[in-house]
Amino acid sequence: MRWLRGVLYAYGAINILGGVMGFAQGKSAASLVIGGIVGLLLILLAYATIKRPGPAFRTLGLIVLGLVALWGYRFFQFDPASGKLPIIPVSNLALASLVFGILMGSHFTAVSKSREGH
Repeated sequence: MRWLRGVLYAYGAINILGGVMGFAQGKSAASLVIGGIVGLLLILLAYATIKRPGPAFRTLGLIVLGLVALWGYRFFQFDPASGKLPIIPVSNLALASLVFGILMGSHFTAVSKSREGH
């Protein structure tokens, strides 16, 4: 599960950097605060999987699922008549969905392996 922790550490760092970028480009203090808090939570929970994997992975799954919902909402709120491309919501939705899929795949793989061992 070391590789999965690495994915989650990286995703946490991406969220922090995204918050900084949102603040730098759009002067969005909310992006800075939310990106920072979510990114830090992801990193701390990824670390917590070492000692308490069950609760930490469940919480990580809920947070990432929340990010999928947030970015899905932001994508569907996008106005195509604006003439801009929805790069930020689409890329964040894709990344959050990928990470959620990795978490779910890892979960089902672990469950399958534990059933084989009994």
